[in-house]
Amino acid sequence: MTLLFHTNLKKDQCIKKIEQGLKSGNLSGKIKGKSFLIHKKVKYQKGILPINRFLDYSIFHGELIDDRNGTIIRGRFKRHPLILVLYQYFFYGVILFIVAENIFQKVKGQNGAESNLGFMIMFLICFGTAIYIFRNADKKDRDHVINFLRKNLHVEEINK
Repeated sequence: MTLLFHTNLKKDQCIKKIEQGLKSGNLSGKIKGKSFLIHKKVKYQKGILPINRFLDYSIFHGELIDDRNGTIIRGRFKRHPLILVLYQYFFYGVILFIVAENIFQKVKGQNGAESNLGFMIMFLICFGTAIYIFRNADKKDRDHVINFLRKNLHVEEINK
């Protein structure tokens, strides 16, 4: 979903304010021309996998557009691309494993499809719960970025 904001500040002023926000320590990201990426800085906690730091945020991809009354900021929140790949790999990998096991059991003449069906349903419930939890964690990070834009750039959301 694309978000649109308007501010009375000029594009150069917006870039300076975003740079100041990135230096303040609460946000991380980069600015390239009229485009920018920002996200809440993750406080890296001890974890088993280094991937944990990617699970905790969404990245705001924004663009500054000149307007006669200031600047329009158009942007979207996106998840880190590595996480999207891992979601798909894990989800489809488990499904492929269960289907392959069922085929192998049918070839051998065994009937184990009932136990695999229960496992498949449990897996899908757990996977759906994990997605729900990650989306709620994203909401906090999205609110943090939007509050930054409201506070420092004095933006107002434009309704489509």
